[in-house]
Amino acid sequence: MSFPAGADVPDKSAEKTDKTLVSWVCLANTTQQGGSALTIQRGEQFDGIVFGEKEAGRWMAGSDYFARTQDRQDANAAENADAKTLIQMAIVYAGDQITLYRNGALYTSYQADNMDLLTAKENMVAFGLRHQGAGTGQTLQGSIADARIHDRALTADEIRKLEPNKESEIKPYAWWMSMWTMLPSWITISPIRAMGACRSSAGRGPAGLSMRLTAPYKQPEISEE
Repeated sequence: MSFPAGADVPDKSAEKTDKTLVSWVCLANTTQQGGSALTIQRGEQFDGIVFGEKEAGRWMAGSDYFARTQDRQDANAAENADAKTLIQMAIVYAGDQITLYRNGALYTSYQADNMDLLTAKENMVAFGLRHQGAGTGQTLQGSIADARIHDRALTADEIRKLEPNKESEIKPYAWWMSMWTMLPSWITISPIRAMGACRSSAGRGPAGLSMRLTAPYKQPEISEE
């Protein structure tokens, strides 16, 4: 692609496609479909830790129109954890590779054209619904103990060293902590620390929640959708 003289040429080096999403979650059941344990979003574009949307009982990297989602997932292990078992799910976006880890072990890996969702000023996170704007879609049923976004691709060893609700030498881009109860149709979240940590309590409200990321370690502005 060529650009006319004097035109502003896009600076591809400024794009940051590498990132890692990490969430510790207890699923109320393994028959639910389409809820998210953590989603980063800009406009209609999003990446998220989604459960059971394409293949029942299986984790996947959710994305807008499945643009960065694995096509065939039937070979991936079906989730069998009970409602009291805390699971660490991580998705690493490195170059053109997307890799999922469950409790630090490789879950699946495949190639996709990743995109930059971190440098935009208007990015946000969503919990429950797989993305803001999903309307009355299925929300996550269960609880989230901790959720983090890292602005680089973590290694499997680094992921295994992370512990829920404990600070790590690996500094996150954004971090939310404490136990959240995600009910089928409502959730409320209140901030508890200026570095972006939040907790939730069951209460009347919408089926999902989004927060604008104003800056790393800044308390996000909360908006219910």
